[in-house]
Amino acid sequence: MSKKIAILCSGLDNVLRGYETHCRTLFDCLAQESITDTEFILFKREGEKKKNEVVLKVPYRSDFLCQYLAKFRGDLLYWEYLFFALRFIGHCFLFRKKFVTIALIEPMAAKTIYKFRWLLPGKPKIVFTHGVWNQPFDNINNADVFHEVSIENYSAMKAYVAENKLNKEVILLPHFLKDDQLPPYDKNELKKQFGIITPKVILSVGAINRGHKRMDYLINEVSKLSDEWSLVVCGSAKGKEGEIVLNLGKEKMGNRFIQLFIPREEISKVYALADIFVLIFNESYKWSGVRKEYLDMLLSPKK
Repeated sequence: MSKKIAILCSGLDNVLRGYETHCRTLFDCLAQESITDTEFILFKREGEKKKNEVVLKVPYRSDFLCQYLAKFRGDLLYWEYLFFALRFIGHCFLFRKKFVTIALIEPMAAKTIYKFRWLLPGKPKIVFTHGVWNQPFDNINNADVFHEVSIENYSAMKAYVAENKLNKEVILLPHFLKDDQLPPYDKNELKKQFGIITPKVILSVGAINRGHKRMDYLINEVSKLSDEWSLVVCGSAKGKEGEIVLNLGKEKMGNRFIQLFIPREEISKVYALADIFVLIFNESYKWSGVRKEYLDMLLSPKK
């Protein structure tokens, strides 16, 4: 009987964001790995039921129920992740689904599954990828293994685990994929396509807002550079918040500020434009596979 490893992401195939791109790319790469007696299963909230992909329907983050409950505790994502995690636990408990490892990136989903892990057959190892600004105290009850992607979070979590003498594993791995390269695009042709008139380009990919992405700060800083630099921001600019940031960009940089929103499968073109990357996740490189260190983390026995 093959060992099964679960990859969980509630928003996958429904939300264009870093978390979801991470999990989709990870699962697609894992599915191509030739590992004897190991099977990878992807769980998501909606989308097409492809091979080894399971859809667990729960209330969506913008549904009435999540909006109502968020008035009392948490936010919209908190409740979607909670419902998704509980549905996964119920699915495993009722159908006796046994996994050796469960990998998650959504914080509340990880916290819920870790808390109720005693209901899961086989006592699986819980791996949490930590990519946000939460402190060690906020995350410590999320997992057995913490996959940190920044040296700051790694150092903080290692120190916290050591200080409190906790039986937790902490791994620093900035990206789970092997290094590869962009397709051979003609940079000048791409500049014409996207209306870029300067010799140098700074690129930022993500939601265009003044919150955790701090696109306003980026605009203010890049606007201090010489006229040979353009700033390209690639992402959605929703509502008044997005409008404020876009207006700031045009005011500060004129036609050297460009906003793009293109399909995920074409975003490698935007990366090929850039001389400097800021706040990006390299989601559309032609990756050659999953890093050995990441595979070892998923496949190694629970300590």
